Amino acid sequence: TKVWINSGSVVVYPVEFTGETREIYVEGEIYLEVARNEEKPFIVKTPDCDVRVLGTAFNVSSYKNEAVHSVVLVHGSVEVQNFAQNKRMKLVPNEKVDIAGGEMSKYAVDVRDYTSWKDGFLTFHDEPFTNVMARIARYYNVKIMYKQYNARLRCSGKLNLNEDLEKVIQSLEGTMSVSIQRSNNKLYISNKNL
Repeated sequence: TKVWINSGSVVVYPVEFTGETREIYVEGEIYLEVARNEEKPFIVKTPDCDVRVLGTAFNVSSYKNEAVHSVVLVHGSVEVQNFAQNKRMKLVPNEKVDIAGGEMSKYAVDVRDYTSWKDGFLTFHDEPFTNVMARIARYYNVKIMYKQYNARLRCSGKLNLNEDLEKVIQSLEGTMSVSIQRSNNKLYISNKNL
């Protein structure tokens, strides 16, 4: 089994898996490629749900300060159990389940939008700009401040996370109608037209 751990994440696991299951605990975001072992299912525990697998590849996003937690299936099969409703939902490849306010919702998605971070890129399609900035803030460990900002702004694109933050800011300013000022560990964002 291989695990990629995104910035700002905590993963707790034993030195050796004993017993009938292989269990880890996650707060944050991870991508997993789980080795198949039908006799020892792999379980990812988060504050909101358990994800049970036999052998598969998937992404789990469960940051403590975000309202929506999600599981995206790349290949194989997973079952997500929501604690609030004690409800189970099975996913097939290219599906995403969101857990928000105790409710679960399932969608068809392009998995690359949710797994590209492990390859050093952020990809997004018609995503709210605030969501993109939240991902950038987490990756570069900065705070985002909005002033005179149009919350309806959406964007599509691909950002290279191997570049420094200044180049990412220049890319965003060059393609979006935003102005971004950096001061210490904060980014101040406003619309150019406001």
